[in-house]
Amino acid sequence: MSPTLCTAFSGEVNPNACDQNQGSFPTVGPDGTLYVTFGNGNTPTAGVNQVLFVKCAANKDCSSASNWSSPTRVGQLFDFQPVGPSAAGCPGGRTCLPPNGYRLDDFVTISNSVDRNGNLFVTWSDGRNIAPNCQGSAATATSPCDNDVFYAYSTSGGASWSTAAKVSPAGSAQWQPWSKVTSDGKSLWIAYYDRSYGSCETTGCNDITAVEVKNPATASPSMKVTRVTTSSMPNLTPANNPVQAGFLGDYMWVDVDSKGRAHIVWADTRGKGNANDPPEEDVYFATVK
Repeated sequence: MSPTLCTAFSGEVNPNACDQNQGSFPTVGPDGTLYVTFGNGNTPTAGVNQVLFVKCAANKDCSSASNWSSPTRVGQLFDFQPVGPSAAGCPGGRTCLPPNGYRLDDFVTISNSVDRNGNLFVTWSDGRNIAPNCQGSAATATSPCDNDVFYAYSTSGGASWSTAAKVSPAGSAQWQPWSKVTSDGKSLWIAYYDRSYGSCETTGCNDITAVEVKNPATASPSMKVTRVTTSSMPNLTPANNPVQAGFLGDYMWVDVDSKGRAHIVWADTRGKGNANDPPEEDVYFATVK
């Protein structure tokens, strides 16, 4: 393990072991190579973590640790969000984005995909742009919370990575993304929870946004943004749903088909809002062309 990547908080004999990990996600490449991305906390600065990448060749026994590559850093992962507990339902010790009480786990919402040419793409969200008003204690932090979604790409099989590119708007919270590249590599689809519509940044309602990044493995990509939800989903609170407040799933999912369409699945809180059907978490699906 490179000492420049993992330098702190190791519980192993090797002081540079990358052993504070979560959110591993595997993808199999067109040649059978296995690619894995994950969040890592073996860093010297509190709140500044990292997204790491490893791979195992198709002709190797991937059950043996010696057949995996040493990790490379996809990008830094900044966890500056407020920490619960809070009256909004944020669990103790968890990060949240007020006024939402949903726990936020950037280590889990890291996805990767590979096109038929072997180009790799990794997507995640973090709080590098969050201002002091949305830091510290979740009980006192206030919106706006400028959490953002990023992606990076590699055209070298993961040996090196591009600078992280932001795909979400400034000034509001975007979180819990997922992604998938089309087989030809011409479009990278990224979907995420979004508070940029209407008054959601201050009231805590949410939407789902899909971004099609065209020519994503280039220095000059273009983006097409689509609002997926037809109306905003209400914020779950201890008052309107004491059972489900504080948790909205660890991740969503995105897949693409041969026609280049994105298929998105997420947890949505839009009930009818009456006593018989209060706001609650259900599974929703949409296709974006």
